[in-house]
Amino acid sequence: MYDPPTVNERDDSALSVNIAQRVRGNVANAGIAAALLIYFGFFGMPMFVTETVADHAYNAYVRVIQVGGIVSLIAAFLCSTGRLFALAFDGVTALLIGIAMAICVLVMWSEYPVFLYGLFAAMFIMAGYRDTQAWLGLSRIRQALSPSPDGGTMVQGGQMSRTSDYVSMPVIDRTPRPVAAPEESGSAFASEMTPSPPGEPVDDGPAPDGFLASFAPESDDDEKND
Repeated sequence: MYDPPTVNERDDSALSVNIAQRVRGNVANAGIAAALLIYFGFFGMPMFVTETVADHAYNAYVRVIQVGGIVSLIAAFLCSTGRLFALAFDGVTALLIGIAMAICVLVMWSEYPVFLYGLFAAMFIMAGYRDTQAWLGLSRIRQALSPSPDGGTMVQGGQMSRTSDYVSMPVIDRTPRPVAAPEESGSAFASEMTPSPPGEPVDDGPAPDGFLASFAPESDDDEKND
């Protein structure tokens, strides 16, 4: 027998799909970063003989690139799973790689052309910050839509509260009730609106006196006297 999904299951499923799509969208960025770092770290930038402090900083920069390429490759693989923690891993590691690059650039500033090296560092810091903010935002959304202890879904801020899995329909009372008789349900207004039987004169009250008496209709008694 097929059981329809509850409201909570549908919400959780839609949220998980959106999070997975966002995380998988980061695979290309992490993969490109890993390819660049591995190429320059292992093939494009040879190690120098350490004679000065700047040389040590340059060699350290190369080591950071080599380690960063391997870490970025791992981050790309984790992001392909669509799990939210992969976005956090990619963001934090990119921040650390960028900060380490920036420190090495500052040390070898006086002896090496560090423009491209500094550009690499800035790119990783910006990418790490962006991914970290995305991870924090998605984590807040997931926490806000997490099921409450009573089985419903509670949204922070008091904007929406659902305490049951299914939407409850209003109960309609279909119990028959007796219809009141017209005499019992009548009112003073209805009695006033009831027309008089035909043939009965309508008493309009005493005839007016004085000047207005000339405009009053003549009665039957006055016609007989004439």
